[in-house]
Amino acid sequence: MSSEFLEKVQKSYERHTGEAWSPEKTLQNFPLYGRQKRIEALSQIDEAVKDADTSNLRQYTKLTRLQREVELQQMLLKNGR
Repeated sequence: MSSEFLEKVQKSYERHTGEAWSPEKTLQNFPLYGRQKRIEALSQIDEAVKDADTSNLRQYTKLTRLQREVELQQMLLKNGR
């Protein structure tokens, strides 16, 4: 699931923007998402991390890093910062 999730995110981002995807770009755009879209994104990331294959450490690290950073952004938005 996790590699499928990352591939889906990469293809969707490239289709919409024409640029290569990176976790940093998701973090830059995250505050611009509406509340519902942020909640959905967090749920999808949490599910992908839960189902992640830990034998592929590079993808697992990308997912967990993205999860931490997005959760931090969500907390900052909640607190009005």
